[in-house]
Amino acid sequence: MGAHVEPAFEAGSIILQRGDELVSLVWSAKDKDRRRALPAGEYRLRTTRLEREQKGAWWFLSSTGPAGRKIEVAKRAPTKLTIDDEVHFTSIVNRHGKKLQLGFSITGADKRGMSIYRDGKRVPVTYKVLNKKGKVIAKGRMNYG
Repeated sequence: MGAHVEPAFEAGSIILQRGDELVSLVWSAKDKDRRRALPAGEYRLRTTRLEREQKGAWWFLSSTGPAGRKIEVAKRAPTKLTIDDEVHFTSIVNRHGKKLQLGFSITGADKRGMSIYRDGKRVPVTYKVLNKKGKVIAKGRMNYG
């Protein structure tokens, strides 16, 4: 077999960029043949989607952004595709007098923007603001993406 890639993850998809060309590759947990043929050469990772079923719920992590890390597809040896499933949450709080401005960012290990979905719906971020004594003075949900 010529050049091909194989995922190190069970199910999901990626979009790779090579010059002006975009290549979409998809894997299901049911796939027996995990290989996908691809011309040898250097690609950049554009988007990722990792999928997993857990306790009856279907989850996926989706990241996108400018061209990411390089992936070198070899001519004869299989190229193993790894996608890190780390999620980094950063909260942002600014005080303006007695008002608070809350914000956040969700990124993957590669610092690209990430969204988290459960059963096809984006998971909102919930928050609580406590006073010095630990009493909840505000709470709510924030949507993103």
